[in-house]
Amino acid sequence: MDFGGAVREVIIATEEVKPGDIVLVHAGAVIGKVRREELLDSLKMYKEMSVELAVSSGIPREEAERQAEEYISYWLNWLGEKRDG
Repeated sequence: MDFGGAVREVIIATEEVKPGDIVLVHAGAVIGKVRREELLDSLKMYKEMSVELAVSSGIPREEAERQAEEYISYWLNWLGEKRDG
């Protein structure tokens, strides 16, 4: 299993998983497949929440947004997604 560059062996605890599928891994076991759209929505929510948490902790919004964008861009790149701004 490729975890964004870190390759690990996992147990497949669900049916019909094939190479190229996006999966959810917990405690070293694949427990489900994730739709691409679902992952993109989750990344968007993660970005919004992480920026708000950082700002509430005293980090300037511009810096928080830059850091979140850097992190999210890594995963969007990994997915082969183009940036929409």
